[in-house]
Amino acid sequence: MDPNVRELFQPHFRPLSNEIWNTVLGLKKTQAQALSFEALKVGQKCKKLDTLFNDADTRNAMKLNKAVKKRIDTWLPEAMG
Repeated sequence: MDPNVRELFQPHFRPLSNEIWNTVLGLKKTQAQALSFEALKVGQKCKKLDTLFNDADTRNAMKLNKAVKKRIDTWLPEAMG
């Protein structure tokens, strides 16, 4: 990624990644799983979000219910939804 693009988006990624994680998993900001994700470094958050959205085995291991899986499968950024 172009360094200028990274500098532009990185300040926004941390809060957006937290919001995406909490929204699709149906978490409140104060829940342990939300706080644990919030404490991760940006690269770790990217990996966790990528796995959540793209790896069915991970979702099954997390024992997500059908409603949560549907939110993950249908989630789009606000600008696209």
